[in-house]
Amino acid sequence: MKIQLTNKANLKLKSFVGLVDTEISGMAKSHLDEEKNVIVTDFMIFNQEVTGASTVIDDASQAKFLNELMKAGDDPSVWNIWWHSHANMGVFWSATDDKTIEQHTSQSYLISLVTNKAGEMKARLDIYPKDNSPFKQQTYCKFDIEEIEIIETKEEFKRRVQYEKEIEKVETELEKKLELIEKKYAIKEDKTIIAYCQKEINQKVKEKVYPVSYGYNQTGFNFGKSHNYSNGWKPKKKWNWFEGITVDLDDIKHEVYSDEDDWINKQQRPIGFDYSNY
Repeated sequence: MKIQLTNKANLKLKSFVGLVDTEISGMAKSHLDEEKNVIVTDFMIFNQEVTGASTVIDDASQAKFLNELMKAGDDPSVWNIWWHSHANMGVFWSATDDKTIEQHTSQSYLISLVTNKAGEMKARLDIYPKDNSPFKQQTYCKFDIEEIEIIETKEEFKRRVQYEKEIEKVETELEKKLELIEKKYAIKEDKTIIAYCQKEINQKVKEKVYPVSYGYNQTGFNFGKSHNYSNGWKPKKKWNWFEGITVDLDDIKHEVYSDEDDWINKQQRPIGFDYSNY
């Protein structure tokens, strides 16, 4: 079992609650659907005295309302929900609320709803079956209604569907018009400008060509020399800064130096260039 408020009824309730700074109370009209859910369709208020923490309905105003309903041939039993607000406080059932509910049990049941300015809601169902036995003992039951939601009427549903269709149609037309506008004002490609720029590049832009560069790195030393070996260049002499000896690199390659008088064989391999691949 759940309570479902129509959009129109919910707007009316929010307006009653939001337009005062105090508590406020009244009755609501409802009916049950096939699944025994309570469908709330209308809210109303009576003459009442209110404070920030209380609301007292005028009995004469309530009686007048019921009398007018009967005169009009309407069923008073459909106004079977007592509602009130707690203004800026939370939603709960106070001792005063319990007493008020008991006073409204002229029928066999009553649905109660409490709300506040924040839009929070709490509901309950109180049942007072009539006992036809000689003991006249009533059996009381109370049920909390956990689910409270806002629903559309059939008319509102149809209007929303039609609204969505019209919005979709307008959006489609707008997209088409935007495409036409973009195409109309788009900057077009000018082949003359492209040809001119290509000609300028061909005449004025030359790509730099670097000679073949060989770097030699031996035991952490990088001499950073660049030579064009494609033209037959190769080093002939190299200065040994350790002993001031000038060596012929061709002789190093063919190992003509002796172990006694040459610094090369005193080391694991020559410092500097590595000619082992020559």
